[in-house]
Amino acid sequence: MLSPLSARRHTPARLTFIGVAVAGLALASCGTRTKLDAADPTTTAPASSTAVTDTISESSVPNTDAPTTTAVAEVSTTVAVTTTIPAETTTTVPAADPLLLRVDGFGAFDFGTPVDAVVAGIPAALGGFSSDVTQRFVDNGNGGLSSADDSDTVFVLPFSRQLCYSELCLTFGSTDAASLALVGWTYYPLATGGPLVLGLHDVNGVTIGSRASDFPAAIVVNPGGCYTDGTGTTPSGITLALRGGDFVITDAAGNQTPVVPDPTSVTVTSMEAGSNYGFLAGDC
Repeated sequence: MLSPLSARRHTPARLTFIGVAVAGLALASCGTRTKLDAADPTTTAPASSTAVTDTISESSVPNTDAPTTTAVAEVSTTVAVTTTIPAETTTTVPAADPLLLRVDGFGAFDFGTPVDAVVAGIPAALGGFSSDVTQRFVDNGNGGLSSADDSDTVFVLPFSRQLCYSELCLTFGSTDAASLALVGWTYYPLATGGPLVLGLHDVNGVTIGSRASDFPAAIVVNPGGCYTDGTGTTPSGITLALRGGDFVITDAAGNQTPVVPDPTSVTVTSMEAGSNYGFLAGDC
């Protein structure tokens, strides 16, 4: 079998030979047909001279198909991202109530604040102080300290100063006169019995004149007392002086039983916290 290239080279020569044979046949037709058929061996052409049937392998033929382009759609993926930005938190510290009575101080002043700082920062609502008393306390021989001027007045520190603003008195004390600091306060009506000038109160609104029945959770009445005078406390620990009803019941034999009077009859007569003066004289 000829290769494809050899087949293409030999094909023209064979066609020429066939053309000559055809011309010979045309001339011979004028003579005797029998003689031409017997003498010319070319009367029967080989089958291979009439056609070239070489088979060309399909794989050897170059691929002339146009390249196929497949378009791929671009896929865009969007991922939603959620970002949470915390809201800015602003903490506002409320200003101290200048008229608040506290178990550990008064208004904006904690116990332990130097006297000069307290005097300089006293709220204008209190006005100027109505009295300013300095005392020295000495050993009274009974395990306590009594005033050098009045043995019935006792205190827990050897030096003190008390500044009063109407019905509020602030007590300062120390082991030496040069370092006095706020150690207590008392809130009670004027000795004249006049109306209250200051509107001081505790965190629950308890003040002088508050009735126990109006503050069942803020005024704790203690059983027992001195006839119609008794004591109580607030939940925070402020000491209350109370009056109204009987705090003790006395039987025929003179025996006394401490009781809690009807709260509708009990009112607050004074309030205090911290370290303050004590008085030894009294009926009970």
